[in-house]
Amino acid sequence: MNTQHITVDRFKSLAPEKFSFLEHRGFHRESVAELTSPTASTLVYLGRYVGFIVSFDVRDQCVDVQVVRVRDGKMHTRIDGGYSSDLFVHLVEHEGYRGKPVQSAQHRGDGGSPDDLQAMLDRWAVLIQDVGGSLLRDQPGSLPG
Repeated sequence: MNTQHITVDRFKSLAPEKFSFLEHRGFHRESVAELTSPTASTLVYLGRYVGFIVSFDVRDQCVDVQVVRVRDGKMHTRIDGGYSSDLFVHLVEHEGYRGKPVQSAQHRGDGGSPDDLQAMLDRWAVLIQDVGGSLLRDQPGSLPG
């Protein structure tokens, strides 16, 4: 069993590179909305109507992506009367995606390694690019409701 774990610092150094394609699509990084602690970190990209929150949890060795509504340059989640959803769930429910979710290193049972972080980030980035066309168009109707 691999005992190396992915760190917050490794996530913070690699994730912006893997999601830089969002900036080429008109999204901007919203550093003031990002959170970092010893056990977790987030990366936030906002467009005009759609935002992406890429998060990493050291304890679970897991990367997740959420999609959120953006209004007037600010995120509006369900709590604020907006929209937020796990990206995979959103793609299944609203884009007709029928593939497999991105698994964390722990779900595979090997504990995680720095190489696993690259693979998880790559899979999320490819999922957005291959299936998230309406999200990437960043139009008023890109999100439900």
